[in-house]
Amino acid sequence: MYFVYVLQSQKDGIIHIGSTGNVEKRLLAHNAGKVSYTKHKKPWQLIYREEVRDKHRAFSLERFYKTPQGQSILKKKIESKSQA
Repeated sequence: MYFVYVLQSQKDGIIHIGSTGNVEKRLLAHNAGKVSYTKHKKPWQLIYREEVRDKHRAFSLERFYKTPQGQSILKKKIESKSQA
């Protein structure tokens, strides 16, 4: 099982989209400064996760969510989750 996840920086509100097999472990790595791309924006908060069937699908979905069309869809998913 793999996941696409969305983190939000508590420092400045910026969003980071990634994929992993273990969301909790990956969040700890981001907050420990072990991910060079995100270490200057910590702490991070998990705001969304989506389970997918395999690593390839997770990576493909991550790339899609980074496009303008994907960001629009992802924003709606996050908003509907927060209203539930």
